Amino acid sequence: MAATLHSSRPGPPWSAVGRSESMVARRSPSATTWLIPRRTPSSRAVKSGTSLPRIRTIAPHTRPSCARKAMRTSCLTPDGLSTSRKRWLRSRSPPVACVRVRATTPLRTSSRMVRTSGSVSCCSISVNRPSNRNGSPSSWKPPLMLCVSGSMVSAHHRSAGTTRVTWAATARSSASGESARRDRSATASRTSRTVALLTAPVWARMPRPNHPSLEGCRPRTALLQSWRVTATDRRTDMIIGVPAPALDGFEGELLTPCHADYDTVRRIWNGSIDRRPAFIARCRSTADVAAAVVFARRHDLPIAVRGGGHSIPGYSVVEGGLMIDLSLMKGIAVRAAARLADVDPGVLWREFDTAAQAEGLATPGGEISDTGVAGLTLGGGIGWLSRLHGLAADNLLGVELVTADGDVVTADDDTDPELMWGLRGGGGNFGIVTRFTFRLHPVAPAWAGMVMYPGELARDALHAFHQAGERAPRELSLVAALVSAPAAPFVPAEAVGRPVVGIAAAYFGPHGTGQELTASLRGLGRPLVDTFGVTGYAGLQRMLDDANVPGRQQYVRSDFLHGLPDEAVAALAHHGTHPSSPLNQVLLRRLGGAIADRDPGATAFGHRSADYMTMIAATWEDPAEDPERHRHWVSETWNSTRPWAHGTYVNHLGDEGGGRIREAYLPGSWSRLTRLKARMDPDNVFALNQNIPPAGA
Repeated sequence: MAATLHSSRPGPPWSAVGRSESMVARRSPSATTWLIPRRTPSSRAVKSGTSLPRIRTIAPHTRPSCARKAMRTSCLTPDGLSTSRKRWLRSRSPPVACVRVRATTPLRTSSRMVRTSGSVSCCSISVNRPSNRNGSPSSWKPPLMLCVSGSMVSAHHRSAGTTRVTWAATARSSASGESARRDRSATASRTSRTVALLTAPVWARMPRPNHPSLEGCRPRTALLQSWRVTATDRRTDMIIGVPAPALDGFEGELLTPCHADYDTVRRIWNGSIDRRPAFIARCRSTADVAAAVVFARRHDLPIAVRGGGHSIPGYSVVEGGLMIDLSLMKGIAVRAAARLADVDPGVLWREFDTAAQAEGLATPGGEISDTGVAGLTLGGGIGWLSRLHGLAADNLLGVELVTADGDVVTADDDTDPELMWGLRGGGGNFGIVTRFTFRLHPVAPAWAGMVMYPGELARDALHAFHQAGERAPRELSLVAALVSAPAAPFVPAEAVGRPVVGIAAAYFGPHGTGQELTASLRGLGRPLVDTFGVTGYAGLQRMLDDANVPGRQQYVRSDFLHGLPDEAVAALAHHGTHPSSPLNQVLLRRLGGAIADRDPGATAFGHRSADYMTMIAATWEDPAEDPERHRHWVSETWNSTRPWAHGTYVNHLGDEGGGRIREAYLPGSWSRLTRLKARMDPDNVFALNQNIPPAGA
């Protein structure tokens, strides 16, 4: 097949290479056409943004040796000047790395099959070491590592309506004699089905991965300019000298699939999400976040933003794009006298709670301690303190935010009240918040704990939970859970694995009053477990952690309920005691109190009159297990309470479509949110979330 090369978009100076005329081989299918720069620009031209020259064709040659020779006489070097073959072979001018695109079978990389629709993220290249002037091998050692993103370099093989390609890599040798002939023969056999060959010079500014298999080598990672390769009716190879763009102004860690930490960093709370971003930008500052956004826009990369990584549908990670990881941004500044705190977006609630509690203060957060502050707050934020002090979003006073253009702005209710309105429940649609300013409240140790009964008492326990909630003061927070008893030290051995109903409560007031208010919950016969006592707030925040271990397979649905009639109690009790997995949960949280005090239109989060919030979660360990029976259990349980449902919590939404996203907001708020989105992000750069489309899109 021949191939025509196009530039995917205007960009850095080197993108002019791709704006040359179409280049199609006119020889037999076995011929190979090598395309290289006719000449190279001066360093002044590169710095000033002058376009590179057109491409000239060196054809036909079936062996890559001629192309190597041509490249040696016309390659790009650090000073942007052409060099002779002899100078190119010196150790200070390392060889050009090559990636071949094959529209054939999947590529086996690192003993693992990699198949995608359109691209594969990473491949390694072995490059023979160049010789010194005297012909002896230099100190530079192979292999060279080149990581390629399907979004950065994409190939489209148009055949029967499919666009499936894979990347492959081959070695390039500077050896001579019989060894070189064998190398060329092997290379020819490996490249016999090649569609295109793209290259990037090694000297461009690149991060250095720390890969365990590369000890003693000098690995590099290249970020390639975006190209589109369209297959036609002939077979050809193309080689393009393309400088690798740098992530300008970025001082954090840039990971690619070749890095040793890549697989660890890309993993998120929901283990059923297995996406491989092309690049992970581990930001250390607001400037890093801005640089990452600009980089992604320049190269048309989809963006995912990770704070704590608890996004249920996995919006914290993106396939083939740029994952902006905020987890290294851990600053917390508690201003105890003013009862304020400034918090960076990578902070987890357990870290924030610990810092604030050192001063006897806290702000409403979630109920799982390793949830990120950023995502939970922007979606509303419901937790143990919400009946007393409102949502996390209600206590958000100001932000620093990186916009879709990479600009940095600050906002509060005086400078930009409309943006603050949208950030209090509108999710990550309007920018990347890099600093949160919260109001803090005095929070002393609470009377808190959990009581657990056998599953046969589920209906009685839920009725007692409902009655306690109806008369509860706002200082009392209540959660009911239908689960299987965990293998915990406080659980009797005979109860482990059996369906149980648990009721957790926390009273933020006099401990004696708390004992009186929770007595009815603890008196339904003989409980299996009773952990009530005086508990510090940071410890309370960790009480439910054991049931929410990161890395498990998850499927979740949620709703707000108005009322809890007997029919709803019976349905929840039945499904909750007949789970598809012993790790499943049916959670029911009592709302009201300070949540309902504010006008529904005062924030983007508007479902303030709801009485309860359900969270129905199927959880299982084995990723190879068929998820359908777990999804079916969740759907049946969720549907059983739909007659009393009104609206949903955006932080508990899965990948359920635009209709469900609209259910998370009041009708009058939706149009206001779309107008704000059009103002802040008209191109929908921040689309990987519970997305609000820009007005007029």
